[in-house]
Amino acid sequence: MPYSKIIKISTSIAKYTKIVDDYLHDNGLPTPTFNANYAPDVPLSPNVMKVEQDVLEAMGELEAILRSSLCLKSSNQLVVRIFFIFFLFLVSIKLGA
Repeated sequence: MPYSKIIKISTSIAKYTKIVDDYLHDNGLPTPTFNANYAPDVPLSPNVMKVEQDVLEAMGELEAILRSSLCLKSSNQLVVRIFFIFFLFLVSIKLGA
């Protein structure tokens, strides 16, 4: 059974995020946080800058699809549903579905 568009986008978000996270970890750089002391000017390679842009675009696409198809009224509803969908996807992989 082919995966839906939202699962494909969610998967690409996870893949892109892992690339950025691996780069930060491999280079001893801090990972993003809401901490007020976080230094947002972390040096990124051109490849990782492109991946960062790709993940942000994918997140925007996922938000647009979910907002339009689920008629969401608030971004809080969206966040809850995105995490729920992504959780279901991870569970399906874990169970081999």
